[in-house]
Amino acid sequence: MKKTFLWMTAFILGVSGSLMTSGCSAQPQAESSPTNSVLASSLRALFRDYLDNPNLSDFEREVITRAIETGGITQEDYEEGFRRYISCMVDAGYVETYEKRPDGIYQLTPPQKVNTGEQSGVEAYMEQGTNCADGTVMRIEALYNDQLNNPGLLADSRELAVECLIRSGKATVDYTPEQFEKDFAAGFTNTAIDPTDPQVKQCMASAGFAYAGKEG
Repeated sequence: MKKTFLWMTAFILGVSGSLMTSGCSAQPQAESSPTNSVLASSLRALFRDYLDNPNLSDFEREVITRAIETGGITQEDYEEGFRRYISCMVDAGYVETYEKRPDGIYQLTPPQKVNTGEQSGVEAYMEQGTNCADGTVMRIEALYNDQLNNPGLLADSRELAVECLIRSGKATVDYTPEQFEKDFAAGFTNTAIDPTDPQVKQCMASAGFAYAGKEG
């Protein structure tokens, strides 16, 4: 089960009425990362790993270099990356709506014309979104989200979600990443976890998962 960029989660949520989704993170992940493995030895080490990517834009390289010097990505730098992404999408003819989650990460809602469009239109929108996010917000958001929501730099996104669910009292202490994966795939049927609960949704979103089933 791979972790997703939060902006791509929003794409899929908006164009698929009752889908639960996970995708892939900015750095390649194993399909199911070993429990207790970490992305890097420290946040600065993770930033340095990203600098090895030859596909970084000048903007991304500046932000990540600054983060290495200061110890973290600022909200301002994340906001600038998101602004550049939105500007790119507007130039391409897509006007999205968005809201800021409590942790400061934006969640997107696709334009209505995409929600009701043909599959080819959905695919074109997602391709454009990928193109606009690459070099602007994609990698910056992945790092910023880890900085905010993954202090242990857990590589297994299931483990990160479970840790949050247990900490917030939404799951029992014996709840496992493997059980979370099964429950997620089954739409959280036959489980005490309510995927429409705001705190549950926040825990999943911070780990790169999102529920798009019907509320209530």
